[in-house]
Amino acid sequence: MLARLWLICRDVEPVVQPSAYEEPCAYERFPGAATTPLVPAYRPRRPHASVLHRVVRDNLLTFLEQGALHSASGEGYPLYLEKELRSYVACGSPALGFARIRCPACGFERLLPFSCKNRGPSAA
Repeated sequence: MLARLWLICRDVEPVVQPSAYEEPCAYERFPGAATTPLVPAYRPRRPHASVLHRVVRDNLLTFLEQGALHSASGEGYPLYLEKELRSYVACGSPALGFARIRCPACGFERLLPFSCKNRGPSAA
């Protein structure tokens, strides 16, 4: 701002560099992606319906018990593994917390379950 006032007081015409942002610029995954129509409706993912989630959910207790029975010390698998698998089963469950999202324009609401945010596989 001060540089512009200094130029005005001295009757010097400022040099305006053309900006790269003046021309419309679009980054697209493929040419024409921005002009393709959107999907007709939002379909939330259903991680609890996946085969992997069902196998882990149905066999987790048996898996942990067998690990304890077959380990030399009787402790079973490391605690972090049990924690990761239990959090995977609970991930994305509305019973463990959710956010209510509301569109300010139309008032449509949706419940968004919290994810487990663990380092292992995530169901949400």
